[in-house]
Amino acid sequence: SKRQAGEAAALVRMSRDLDRPGVWGAFTFVIPLILDSIFSGLLPNVFTPNVIAMLQRPEYTFTQVAERKRLDRTGQLLLIGTGLTVVTTLVNIAVGALGDWTGLQGVELWLTVGIGGGLFVVVTQNIVMPLVVEPFLQRISSPRTDLTPLRYISKDRKSLKREDEVGANGESWLGPQL
Repeated sequence: SKRQAGEAAALVRMSRDLDRPGVWGAFTFVIPLILDSIFSGLLPNVFTPNVIAMLQRPEYTFTQVAERKRLDRTGQLLLIGTGLTVVTTLVNIAVGALGDWTGLQGVELWLTVGIGGGLFVVVTQNIVMPLVVEPFLQRISSPRTDLTPLRYISKDRKSLKREDEVGANGESWLGPQL
C-alpha cells in the first residue's frame, strides 16, 4: 500500500547495502559494522548500535533506522576526518619545530623523526597500551546484551533471572567472549 511504500523502500535499500559482493560489500557491510561497534562502544549516548541490531528493535521503523544510520555515519566520518586533520597538523608542527630546534632539515630531519617515531611506538606498546588503551578496548568488546537480538532465552521475561539472560556468562551473541 502507499502507506508502507517508504518503509519498503528503506528496507530494500538497507538490504541491498548489506548484501553487496566483493570489495564494495566490505565498504557497505563489514567496515560499517566495525565502525558502529567502536563508536557505539566509546560514545553510546551519541552513536547507535549496528544496523542489524537497530532493525530488530520494534520501536524504530525501517525509515528511522536508515535515517539514524546515515546520521551516525556522517558523525563517524566527521570525527575520523577531524582526528586525522589534527594528527597531521600536529605532526607537521612538531617536525617543523624539531627542524628549527635542531637545525636539521631534509633527510637528516626525517631520519631523526623516524628514529623518534620508532621509540614512540615502543613506549606506546609497552606503557600506553596497557594503561590507557586496553580499558577502552575492553569496553568496546564487552557484550552489550541489551542490544542483541537474542536478549532473552525465554519469551516470559518476568520470570527470568540475570543468569538466564544471553550474555550473562560472558558470551556475546556473536560468539564466546575471549
